[in-house]
Amino acid sequence: MTNFNHTLLSLKSFTVILLLFAWGKGLAQQTEKRDSKLTPQVKEEYEVLKSDLNTRQGTYVAFYKKQMLAAGRYNQNKKVGSWTFFNLKKEVIQRFNYDSKTLIYEAREDSTSGFKYIIDKPIADTDRVTKPIKPGGRYYGYLRYLNLFQLPKDLIGINNDLFDYTIELLISPYGRLAEYKVHIQSRLRPEEDENVKMNINLLSDEEKTFIPATLNKESISSRILIRCRLSGTDRITFWDMK
Repeated sequence: MTNFNHTLLSLKSFTVILLLFAWGKGLAQQTEKRDSKLTPQVKEEYEVLKSDLNTRQGTYVAFYKKQMLAAGRYNQNKKVGSWTFFNLKKEVIQRFNYDSKTLIYEAREDSTSGFKYIIDKPIADTDRVTKPIKPGGRYYGYLRYLNLFQLPKDLIGINNDLFDYTIELLISPYGRLAEYKVHIQSRLRPEEDENVKMNINLLSDEEKTFIPATLNKESISSRILIRCRLSGTDRITFWDMK
């Protein structure tokens, strides 16, 4: 009887310890809401740990003029589970699972898109080609590239109606960003064209990660061209983001 009571007491004590541990862990995971600007036009809302305001934990959404661009969850500053990404027409354009690193869904891209894809190999009619894909979709996934660029000082004040801006990204067969340039092209005087090479070392590993293009199921290098326009005095944005 004594042994039984002792065992019962031990089990109760162990249960209390587990409850206290779970309660303490729950306190440590308490969060509060934060918001910030991803770009002058895109706002993000997310949760951070109260115990560490630099650690994102919980739900996340990003908006362009109150229109959702991304929705998902963070765990200890890492994207987890399935995220959903939208275009400017409020349509779902991509779902990506960050736990398994797999693309769940990618919408067909229409002819009005400001994105173009180039494969530097001859393509026959019988070849099967897939484009490179950025986890995050065609808007949210590329916002960091916009932020990295700043118009050279000698070009500030130029007439925006006389110049075109194009982001060019070189993607390796391994799905890594190899090079990032911004082409500034004059519509009247080609001698004024300028190519600005960006420092990709300023980007995180996630920001440099792509799903590579393929040719007949073989991964190959490719280029992504993104049509942009000047926003403000020295920044660029996607051409259809007004």
